[in-house]
Amino acid sequence: MTANVLISEEKFGEWKFQPKDCIICDVRSNGLDSQGKLSFYFNEFVGPFDTAEILLGVASLQLEQRLRSGEYMKSNETVYQISAREARSLLELIKLWIHEGKPQHYTKWCQMHQIVATNLYYLGLVNRTASMSGHYYPTQEALDFFSGKRGFPKKKVFIRNKDGKHQLVSEEGELKSFSDYLGDYSDRESVLREYADALRSYRAGAQASSNTQQ
Repeated sequence: MTANVLISEEKFGEWKFQPKDCIICDVRSNGLDSQGKLSFYFNEFVGPFDTAEILLGVASLQLEQRLRSGEYMKSNETVYQISAREARSLLELIKLWIHEGKPQHYTKWCQMHQIVATNLYYLGLVNRTASMSGHYYPTQEALDFFSGKRGFPKKKVFIRNKDGKHQLVSEEGELKSFSDYLGDYSDRESVLREYADALRSYRAGAQASSNTQQ
């Protein structure tokens, strides 16, 4: 918002303002004039302590806005996170893994969203057969997460080390179960039923494998 500040000729001449000078002052206003313009009338200069308080408030507001924006993230930091979408796609991959036991192309299990496969890869929940092949399979950590043996944090923060590779520096968010993440999916009841069926199949397969080894 911009507005005119009216100062008497006597005071204006006494203070000898120069172009681009800035002042902090109290003002009063009669509101909008007949042309719809808002004008303020100079009252008095603000003292040094009040000025400092105003400047601190402006600086604090700017800092808060920076902290909330994506620009604040350090350029060498990358954050990967899991949400209901990633959990749903991981469920699809594990279902295929249970029934076929082989890596799957990402277009078959994450609805063409390669970013989902990338997130899961750097989170340590899937491996890929080759960097450009697009074929992925669940890690043991993912299977433990799926089967309820462990929880998983919402985010993992990485930096690039001197070799240009991702290096984990922190985890953020409480450890949540696989079903907790799926519970945020739009069709919650349906996907949880799919999860329960897949979990039964996985445990039955694990039990059969154990009996065979014995």
